[in-house]
Amino acid sequence: MIVWKDFPAEVEEDAKVLVEQAGMFAAVSYPGTRAVLPPGGCAKYLESMRSSHRHNLKKKLRRGEAVGSLVASVIQNPDPQTLEQIFGLFWQTYEKGKTKFEKLNPKFFQEIAKFESSHWVLLRHPADGKPAAFMLCFSLGKRVINKFIGLDYTLAGDWFLYFRLWREAVEWASRAGATEIQSGQTGYRAKLDVDHTLVPLTNYCRHRNPLMNWVFAKVAMGITWETLDEDLKNFTHSRRQQAH
Repeated sequence: MIVWKDFPAEVEEDAKVLVEQAGMFAAVSYPGTRAVLPPGGCAKYLESMRSSHRHNLKKKLRRGEAVGSLVASVIQNPDPQTLEQIFGLFWQTYEKGKTKFEKLNPKFFQEIAKFESSHWVLLRHPADGKPAAFMLCFSLGKRVINKFIGLDYTLAGDWFLYFRLWREAVEWASRAGATEIQSGQTGYRAKLDVDHTLVPLTNYCRHRNPLMNWVFAKVAMGITWETLDEDLKNFTHSRRQQAH
């Protein structure tokens, strides 16, 4: 099976020509996510949010800070001990996730840390400096890509680690001059709660066996956001209800 993965809608017309020539078929992919950042840091970002989302985010931040204090920082080139702790958080999150893509190892984090674009948003315990959460972001001019995340799941949910981490990422990205953060695929519920929009993406596929290619093409016709992910299913149903 050959798969050309995650093409945006902007190239759909060109992709159709390639698909016809190569005998491929289209399949709906997990959508990407994008949050627009107005200038002025997290305060301005909060002002730009829908009122219900802003209220809920502020409440979660207050409740999380009441449970336990954490020290925020954005670093580059973490030392070996910190990288080891970061990988431990990533692995917790990977094991917890229902949908799994990249199964990374410690070597990946060692290599990716060498790049100038790599920035690590960290939340640490003030007593011992041990990370409780991280977000690996790539700074690419006006765009920041939030690619990998890790949370300490031994801490109760009322720490609201993701939302506290997101606040720090927004503050840093805004100061760096970014106008948007792209947060990738899966984990949609939390991302929608902080006003990400969904970016439709399409996979183009071909099986080398013509009969299997025909079968998979028929199956692909039934793939929708609702069949891919429970959070997307709930989001789609909610949008339909609002439309009516």
